[in-house]
Amino acid sequence: MLIGRLFRISYTVEGTWRLLKRHNWSWKQPARRAIERNDDAVELWKKEVWPRVRSCCLSGFEENVSAGQV
Repeated sequence: MLIGRLFRISYTVEGTWRLLKRHNWSWKQPARRAIERNDDAVELWKKEVWPRVRSCCLSGFEENVSAGQV
């Protein structure tokens, strides 16, 4: 569902697993928050860095989709 909302495409369960494996990602989430987490730094990153990363990744992803490479 998340993939569909973010990228407006759909994947089968098997396709989702393959996508995760291709990028060496895992479906698992951390059981707890890290003790050394700096919430201020996280918020700053989300406001300043993430929008740039996301736009860069989405534009590259959209190019791959239109070329049939995904």
